Amino acid sequence: MIQPLEMKETHPIKLHDGGVSTTTEVWNMLNASFDGDLAQVKRLVDGSPALLTCQYDYTSPLHLGVREGHVDLVAFLVERGALDPSYRTHPFLDPLLTVADDRGFEEIKRLLQQT
Repeated sequence: MIQPLEMKETHPIKLHDGGVSTTTEVWNMLNASFDGDLAQVKRLVDGSPALLTCQYDYTSPLHLGVREGHVDLVAFLVERGALDPSYRTHPFLDPLLTVADDRGFEEIKRLLQQT
C-alpha cells in the first residue's frame, strides 16, 4: 500500500472508543491487515484494542483482511468484535460479505455469516 502523506508523520489520533493512538499505529494496523501479518496485528491490538476498528478513508483492518483473503486474520478480528454489520466499503457501499463473495473466499464468507 502507498502510505498517504498525512499518515507519514506521527500525530495523535482519537479513536472511536475515545482512546488516543497515533497515525503511525493506525497505519501499521492497516498495513499489517493488508499484508495478513497476524502477529503484528496481535501486537498492535495488545497495546491498543481500539485499533481493531480503526479506519483511514473509511477502510478498516477487517475490510483489508477480507479483501486480501487472509482467513486467519479475519477470524481473529471477527472473534474480537471487529465486525460491524452496518459497515459498507467506500465508495461502492458493498457489505464485507459481498467483497468475500466476489473474490470467491468461501471460508471468509462463512466467518462473516457466523456472527
